Amino acid sequence: MIDDELRQMFTEREPFAPDPDRTTGRILRGIPVRRQRTRRRQAAAVVAALAAVLTVPVLLDEEDPPRQEALVAASDTAVTLPVTPKWLPEAAVTRTFADAVLSEGMRAISYEFGGANGILAVQVHTSTKPPTRESPGPAATEPRVPVRGQLATEFESIDRSHDDQSCTLAWQDRAQLWLTVFVRAEGVTPGAACAPARQVAQGLVDRPLELDRPIRFGLVPRDYVLVQAGTNVEAWCPRAGDNQHPPRCVQARDAAHTLAANGRRVMVRGQIGWLNRTATEVQLVVPGYVEVRTPTPAVDPAIAALTDDDVIRLAESVSLARGW
Repeated sequence: MIDDELRQMFTEREPFAPDPDRTTGRILRGIPVRRQRTRRRQAAAVVAALAAVLTVPVLLDEEDPPRQEALVAASDTAVTLPVTPKWLPEAAVTRTFADAVLSEGMRAISYEFGGANGILAVQVHTSTKPPTRESPGPAATEPRVPVRGQLATEFESIDRSHDDQSCTLAWQDRAQLWLTVFVRAEGVTPGAACAPARQVAQGLVDRPLELDRPIRFGLVPRDYVLVQAGTNVEAWCPRAGDNQHPPRCVQARDAAHTLAANGRRVMVRGQIGWLNRTATEVQLVVPGYVEVRTPTPAVDPAIAALTDDDVIRLAESVSLARGW
């Protein structure tokens, strides 16, 4: 009896059972749909990963830009004396010195004669500002001496202890140009130095004379300008700030007579050098060749922040007329 009741219950519910063919079709159709959804999710994940990989370098570049090159080629700046000495004593010049402080408008050229014909040295000095004299100094002679259409003050000094004398002629030649001629001669006879000094002064002609620069930087920090040039030193300073004077500059000096130095041992053009760094200054000395020094930004933020490698490159860029 129970069997009959169960059979009757299943018979009543049979119309609600799913059609076998329809159920199988749905299952078969559902498999590719699920596969497509899975593939779409996998493709989306791959695209997201690629986007992340491509985005990372851009973010890194924005956060950590490459260091700008600290050193650039030094500009070829001509250093000239605004006048040329047409007459010099007839004697063999043993050595010539040239010096200029461009920020102060000063140029000077000196000739050493070594005592030939009694003349020891001659110097021609020009300035865009009135020259100052050390005090105490020799008294000016009167009357003043006519030179190039102007009146020059003449100073004569005799040093009997060294058996020599000197004479200085100074005058304003034109607007913003002051000229000075200095002569040193042997002997104590008055006029031995002033006579040739007057000849040198009268023989000056208005023709620029390019001054030799026996020591030169080939590289300098970016945005630096030449401030000082000379026989034994060259200096470049930042354009910005109160830096237009040598203590704020990168300087190269002739170290021909330097025998030793302190610091960390480095190699510069195959030569042994010594690099010493403090909070305010970096110094590199290659004994017998060059000395390079620079203040650090601790002195002034406008001063270039140079690494040890930068300072070594600076020293390697220096050229010496005597060679190295």
